[in-house]
Order: sequence, then structure tokens, then C-alpha cells
Amino acid sequence: AGLIALGIALRWPSDQKHRLELGPLLQRMGKGFREVGSNFSVLITSLVEAFQYMAVGVVDAFLPIYAKLTAGLVEWQIGLLFAVQMATTSLLKPLMGAVSDQFGRKPQIIIGLVLGGLALWRIPWQTTFASICLLIIIFGIAVALTTSATSALITDLCAREHYGAAHGVFGTILDVGHAAGPISAGFLIGALGYRPSFAIFSVILILAS
Repeated sequence: AGLIALGIALRWPSDQKHRLELGPLLQRMGKGFREVGSNFSVLITSLVEAFQYMAVGVVDAFLPIYAKLTAGLVEWQIGLLFAVQMATTSLLKPLMGAVSDQFGRKPQIIIGLVLGGLALWRIPWQTTFASICLLIIIFGIAVALTTSATSALITDLCAREHYGAAHGVFGTILDVGHAAGPISAGFLIGALGYRPSFAIFSVILILAS
């Protein structure tokens, strides 16, 4: 899929405005990152996305362990849970992006965070495939709601010449949150168990909204 995307991109006409010279490039890059870094709205939106992906990281890392050892699901059921989650998020993202164009980014982000937090909280209370699958679908819908609106909001919040820098900062903060999820969840679950730990991440999502 990545190679196909690269092939399509190589066919686009160039929109390069400057010759590729290292000195001027670094100057423009530095200016862009400084201006984006001082934009409080961009940073807050990036932080919200980091919290969303922190929760995604928790589900990615620890739902298989919970499903196998506590809920007693078999391997094909666990694999199907992630297929359902990914399909839900992927299929709904274009639709949710269009909805945010029509009705606004911020309400959609808030709804997505709250819905995702509630679904996350209830996951470790379930022990059947059907109930966990239903919550995973809800969580996938929530992720689609939030992430389709946050990336668009980042673009809304900055000048055209800083789109690249803004999305670079956004992506870096997102990745930090995504990586922090499994690490912090490992300590919390080891100390408190699944239910209190998932509840903590649920509260984080709801507070982030």
C-alpha cells in the first residue's frame, strides 16, 4: 500500500517553490517550527490527539492479553477484534471528516473522546466475544470521530506555508502519546489490574475533551 501511494505521489506535478538548498531549507523549517510551536491551539490539538492515541496504544497492547488470559477468547476471535476495530475506523474516517467540514471540528472531537473513554472503561468488564466486539466497534467509531477532525483542525489553525511544520509537530506529539500508552499501562495494570487501569485512561480521555 505504501509503494502504491508513493507511485501515485510521484506522478503529481511538482509544487516546489524553492530550489533544494540546505541552508535556506533549514531556515524556513526553523521559522515554521517556531511559529507552530508558539501556536497554543495547535499544541493543544496535538496533545488531544496524543491522548487519543495513548488509548489506542493501550488497547493494541493489552486487549489481546486480557482477551486471552481473562476473557478466555481464542486466537481467531482476538484477531477478528482488531480487524473489526481497524475496519470501523478506516471506513468511517472519510465520512467523519466530511461531517466535521459541515458541523465543526471541536464538537466532533469532544464527542469522540467521551465516547472512546466510555467504551475503554467498559472493555475489561466484559468476558464474551460479542460484548467486547461491540465495545471495540464503538471505540473504533470514537477514534474515527476524533482523528478525522483533529488533523483537519490542525490545518485550519495555521498558515498555508506552515502546513508541513504543523503536521510534523502534530505527528511527533501523536507518536509520543501512542508510545506512552503501552508503557504507562504496563505499570498500571501490573500494580492495579485491568479495570482500574482502563478506568484511568478513560478518565484521561474524558478530561482531554
